[in-house]
Amino acid sequence: MVVDGLLATEAAAAAAAVLAAFRLALLPHEDARIRPMSRIFGVLMGISILAGLGLAIVQPSVLLLIVTLLAIYTLIAGWRATTRQTAEPSTADRMMSGVVIGTGLLTVMAGLTGMIGREVDPALAAVMPVAANVALPVLGLVGAFLAVQDVLEEPGRVRVGRHMVRMLGALAATVTLALVLHRPFASLGGGMIADGAHWMVPAAVTLPMITMWTLRLRRAVAAMAARRRTPQEAVN
Repeated sequence: MVVDGLLATEAAAAAAAVLAAFRLALLPHEDARIRPMSRIFGVLMGISILAGLGLAIVQPSVLLLIVTLLAIYTLIAGWRATTRQTAEPSTADRMMSGVVIGTGLLTVMAGLTGMIGREVDPALAAVMPVAANVALPVLGLVGAFLAVQDVLEEPGRVRVGRHMVRMLGALAATVTLALVLHRPFASLGGGMIADGAHWMVPAAVTLPMITMWTLRLRRAVAAMAARRRTPQEAVN
C-alpha cells in the first residue's frame, strides 16, 4: 500500500513537472511569469524525487537511491543556477560539486570491484541482468561529469537551459527505474508489453520536453556566440 502510494505520487508529480517545463519553454526569456513557474516546476520535481527516495528506502535499492540522489543534486544545482546573479560558482557550489565528484568516483569503484552487485540490489538485476556491474560505474561517471560542468558554468540562458535539460533527464531516469523495479503495468498482459511500458512511458512523456529545451538551449548558445562576434566584427 505504501509502495503503491509513493509510486503514484512520484509519477503524478513528475507528469505535472513536465507540464510546468512545457509552460516554461513557451515563455519569452524576460517574461515575469518565468520565476513563479520555475518555483512550481522545482516543487513538483522535488515531490517526485522525495517519493522516489521513499521507495528506495521502503524497499531498499542502492541503484534507485543513487539515481534519486543524483536527481536531487541536479535540482539543487538548477536552483542555484537560477538564483545566482553571476555564472561564477560560489564556494558552496564548488564544495557541493566536489562532494558529488568524490561520491561519483566511489560509486565507480563500488561497481567495478563488485562491492555492490546483483545479489545486493534487486534493481540491478531487474535493469541489467547480464552486466549489472556496469550500471553503477556509469552513474558515477555521469554524476562526476555533471559536477565538473557545474564548476565551469556558462552565463545566462545557456546555464539555465542546460540545467533544465539535466533536471528533466534526471526526473525521467528516477521514474523509469521506479517503474521497472515495481512493475505497476504488469497487469497489462504479456511480459514484453509490460516491460516495454515501464521503459517507454516516462521517455514518451519527458523526451518531447527535453527536445524543446535542447533546441532552446542551442538558440541561446547561437545568440551568445553572435553577440561575441559583433564587437570583433566592429573592430575589424
